[in-house]
Amino acid sequence: MDTRSPNVTPAWTRVLLDFRTASESSNSLQAFVHQLAGEASHTITDAWCSKPTPPTDSTDPIFGYYTPPESEVVQRAVTAIGRGMGQEPQLTSYPFATDGRHFVAYGIQIIGYAPGEPNLMHTANESISIPQMEEALRGYVGLLQEF
Repeated sequence: MDTRSPNVTPAWTRVLLDFRTASESSNSLQAFVHQLAGEASHTITDAWCSKPTPPTDSTDPIFGYYTPPESEVVQRAVTAIGRGMGQEPQLTSYPFATDGRHFVAYGIQIIGYAPGEPNLMHTANESISIPQMEEALRGYVGLLQEF
């Protein structure tokens, strides 16, 4: 049946559920999607792969990360970045996903450091001013010298 006409109900639809910051397991997320879809035919793939692939069969949690401000690695980084920038950096948390979450299972302490406005990061309006870039580069040099 031709479903390309604008006045015909389509034969199928595609729905994207983005679980980038989930704290569930792959299996529990799949169970959730199966429950939502009910009897409707559906397929689940990992769209982050270069070629969409079935998700892993795992009960391990999908982690985010949080490294407390008082931790030794954060304090060392703040000192190093501050020396490089000439001022102490402001501590905050990211309101978006980063690839740091992939290293949590290995016991690696994660910190994030980048120029820009956190509320614009990973959006179409993201930009970094030249002064912010210059300041960040000085902070990166400080990190390299300390670590």
